[in-house]
Formats: sequence, C-alpha cells, structure tokens
Amino acid sequence: MARKGVDFPVVNDANGALSAGWEISVTPTLVVVSQGRVVFTTSGWTSYWGMKLRLWWAKTF
Repeated sequence: MARKGVDFPVVNDANGALSAGWEISVTPTLVVVSQGRVVFTTSGWTSYWGMKLRLWWAKTF
C-alpha cells in the first residue's frame, strides 16, 4: 500500500470478526469513518478516483 501512496488505514480481517461486527458480508467493502461516525459505505469494485472522491467528500462535509 505504501508503494502506491495509500495513506488511509487498511485492515485485513482474516478471521471475519471485524466484518461480522459491522455487518459486512461482501468484499470488497469500503467504509469511510469521519469524526467517529460512518459517513459512507460502498461494496464492490471502485476506481482510484472513486475512492479519492469518497475520501474527499468525508473530509469536506
């Protein structure tokens, strides 16, 4: 991830405990948390720019 310049937290939930707690049943799933609250979720593939847009949205609004 560092080689690609990714600077947001990424979690590998190998045993599924984290996904069960968040009721996530599809991979990949992107959950954007800002100031302690979920502001956006999406499942399935997203482009680099789609992810950047969602992260920008979470920081801006």
